[in-house]
Amino acid sequence: MSAGHRFMRASAGTGKTYQLVQAYVGHVEADVSPSAIVAITFTRKAAAELRTRIRHELVKRNVAREHLDVLARAPIANFHGLALQMLQNVGAAVGFTDVPTIMGDLNEDQRMFRVACEEAWYGTDSSAKAALAEIASRMRIGGGGRAEPLIDTLWGAIAVAREDDDPRPLTERFVDYDAEGTRASVHAELVRARNFLEAHAEEMKKGTKGRDSVAAFLGSDFPGPLDDLRAWESKWRRAFRALHGSNLNAIGFAAAERNRLVELLGVPTAERLCSELAPSLQTLMTSAMRRYDAMKHETRSVDFADLLERVSTMLVSDKALHAQVRDRFKVVLVDEAQDTNASQRRFVHLIAGLEGPAGVASGALPATLFVVGDRKQSIYTFRGADPRSFNKFEEDLVGLSASVEQLDVSRRSSGAVVRAVNVLGQAILEGYEALEVLPGRVDVDDGVTWLVPEAPTGSRVSAEAEARCVARYIRGAIDRGTEPSAFAILLRATTKAPRFARALAALGVPSVITGGGGFYGQSEIIDVVALITWLA
Repeated sequence: MSAGHRFMRASAGTGKTYQLVQAYVGHVEADVSPSAIVAITFTRKAAAELRTRIRHELVKRNVAREHLDVLARAPIANFHGLALQMLQNVGAAVGFTDVPTIMGDLNEDQRMFRVACEEAWYGTDSSAKAALAEIASRMRIGGGGRAEPLIDTLWGAIAVAREDDDPRPLTERFVDYDAEGTRASVHAELVRARNFLEAHAEEMKKGTKGRDSVAAFLGSDFPGPLDDLRAWESKWRRAFRALHGSNLNAIGFAAAERNRLVELLGVPTAERLCSELAPSLQTLMTSAMRRYDAMKHETRSVDFADLLERVSTMLVSDKALHAQVRDRFKVVLVDEAQDTNASQRRFVHLIAGLEGPAGVASGALPATLFVVGDRKQSIYTFRGADPRSFNKFEEDLVGLSASVEQLDVSRRSSGAVVRAVNVLGQAILEGYEALEVLPGRVDVDDGVTWLVPEAPTGSRVSAEAEARCVARYIRGAIDRGTEPSAFAILLRATTKAPRFARALAALGVPSVITGGGGFYGQSEIIDVVALITWLA
């Protein structure tokens, strides 16, 4: 099935999951077995919910019973869950005679990596020991010479690097960075700061304090983007030091901007240090990864990244197996595509039989693809997600003559919320795609009245002012005919209740405090009982 590819941009609350379910059920009604439809979403919980919604829709449409039976075993999972299913089915092809143990929960993989580093670096490997000593002599890596901070930093770098689908060995990628690009970017920010200050030079010179420092700053010898790093750093530090004492707040050059400038001044030093220590870091990375891989093999364990890596490698290297997978899956649906990365996109290419990073067997038709997401909702970059992968998916499908659809009518939020989101989105996101209010929607009163206690300008609202504000509102409602018993004041702590009771009493409104210690637990009753006891 090569026709019917769809790419969908769907904002929050616009019916994305409904569309996904309808697409799935539509293929089943077209006599595609659920076993031949892959549905990939981001979490196991989301996958379980998707399976349930699909089942309900199939039941509602009275589809054949055999489809419902197959649905229970259909490949509806997150990326790692799907890869695990495939690995369990064909594990022998990649060196597993038993089902592997999956690490990942409770940071098992990170703990194993930490042990691997310690065994590799503090064992008999003299090159690793020398590399660790070199790094320890140049930077602080932990108390007592231990390397826990370095290990945690390496683990974070590895986790990101393993998701980028770069064919080079991991240790080579780790020490490869765009030095010139980094320097040019820093230079551009520093130049912007200088231009801003230069534009306000006359204003800054009005005060006696700072006049000389501004002149010294603007007269400094500024480096170019490709100057020697040591010259760069010394020149910028001298220039920035010249500004000490200037009235920068008066022209809007706030503390946050000054702190950012200080951070940028340290970039050349950090870059030089990384460049000089790169060989030692590469040695440590190589020895640690060698031991980590050995430990996983010994325990027949894999981490989450291994799942995609091994299955993808298996499909690339075994054409017969790849053809078998390609022929099995007729439809591939990808949810939350904005939270995917390059390796996950490559995995989709492989199981769908697309012409892509791995290529496909000649004469084969790709599976029908349905990809949906919203770049505005990309929140997992810290886990290796890359929003650019979403754009790449769009390019893939446009190249297959897919229909490109936009869901931008909010079915969830009120008009006020939609308008507020649009204002914020347009201010912070380039190319923001505005939401629209559902036509014919009638927003009813939400029943909320905001009370704003009076407070002196610039001061915090006191607890007493808050209580008086609430009491006045209730008094006014009672005067308009509402019974006092119609009101209840809910408080985070019962200790605040007497304050509200006093404010109500001052306006002639009776009240009863409930909850907490009960009637006999109220401070007034305790005091009276204590007095009676003393008198007796």
